[in-house]
Amino acid sequence: MDLFGQRVFSKFLPTPIEIGRRKRRFFTILCILLVVVGLFILFYLYKAMNYEMETQLSSLLTSVHKIHFESRKNYRKNDTLSTPATRAMQDYCGEDDSTFSGCAYWNPSIFPLNPRRYLIAVRESTRQNCGGVIGTLMTLSRLFFKPAISNILIGSFNPNELMLNDNNQFTVYLRQKLPDSFDYDPNAYHYGQEDPKWISDGDRLYLLTASERHIRPRLFLTKVTLIQCNADKNADDYDKDLVEFGNTIELKPSFDAPYAQKNWMHVPVSAQDKPKDHPHWLLFVYHISPVLQLVWVDPESGNAKLLATSPHSITLANNMRGSSAFIPETANTYLAFIHTAKPHPMSYGDLQLNIYYSYLIRLAREPIKAAEPWKWTITHRTPPLAMPIAKNVRAHRIQFPTTIIEHDSEFWISMGDMDCDSHILRIPKTTLLQLLY
Repeated sequence: MDLFGQRVFSKFLPTPIEIGRRKRRFFTILCILLVVVGLFILFYLYKAMNYEMETQLSSLLTSVHKIHFESRKNYRKNDTLSTPATRAMQDYCGEDDSTFSGCAYWNPSIFPLNPRRYLIAVRESTRQNCGGVIGTLMTLSRLFFKPAISNILIGSFNPNELMLNDNNQFTVYLRQKLPDSFDYDPNAYHYGQEDPKWISDGDRLYLLTASERHIRPRLFLTKVTLIQCNADKNADDYDKDLVEFGNTIELKPSFDAPYAQKNWMHVPVSAQDKPKDHPHWLLFVYHISPVLQLVWVDPESGNAKLLATSPHSITLANNMRGSSAFIPETANTYLAFIHTAKPHPMSYGDLQLNIYYSYLIRLAREPIKAAEPWKWTITHRTPPLAMPIAKNVRAHRIQFPTTIIEHDSEFWISMGDMDCDSHILRIPKTTLLQLLY
């Protein structure tokens, strides 16, 4: 190329100064785009994680009490029933000091032993979701460095503290851990047992737990024996074990069950209403929708036998699932909570967020013929209810009732909030029952 051609061509080539300007302009635009995308993600997280719901329960409650958990003995190091690998894997909450760090405690189940002492079983886990952007980021960071593991811990409290406590928070002292010697599936969503429920059957006591070891939820039943001499002591003596754990068996449906159910709901029928040859069988509601299914469970073998399948006498929302166990209302009616999960407004594509609504339902049985079993049906339900963590406030998007019990003129409802905290709601019986229709 001659000198004239070089001069002409050089006019179209950027100078080093121009190249620098273009690079700075490119990186400026890139940074602006990244900031915009980051702000969009933060806005999405804020809208998704800070979602709150109006609830008619908020103004009807007597009070709501948050549960603070503390340890009063070194139950982890005294655990001789779990395998060494399991103990090492589950020892992620730090030392047994008064306040656990890095763990959350939710979905508690309560059981009255006597007027001054209630048993409580609670799930301990690192896979918490306390809501909000900061809480979500903290949870993700914890899970990045350590696996998600759940334990079931046992403690007790004095119910009178709820009646006298002005700050709406009380302490539960944890002293025992449910042994877990099962092999873990490394591909499972998380390790360990979760969502405990006390099952009382006459003079027998069990603990029902769930696990997602093999993707499909599996249910386990553990025989529990009260150490009566400790249970009868002053409720302020928190240093003694209250229970001894017996064998743990897995519940196995012996009928065609295409969808594994995680929340089986115990129905406390009397011994005379059970099969004559099996007075210790346990009755559970296995399935809520689209039809009602009840099963008998042999607590010795874990075999579950289908008792009845029946349509509902009222209209229920789709995808109804179990929550709490039933409590007797009359000789032939029972009360419990169920729930449904609806898509969050910010759900998009494969990113699915849920909003939980709970319903109190009435389960009734009617004799068909003298020689035939009872006919079971759900006869009443409340409107969809969201469970707040304080009076006159909105409810978070996830609340899970685990227990409903009667205490004088009130119902006490234990629940987990946002896979993070544990609470007990108190509401007058007449107020809650008036919502049934």
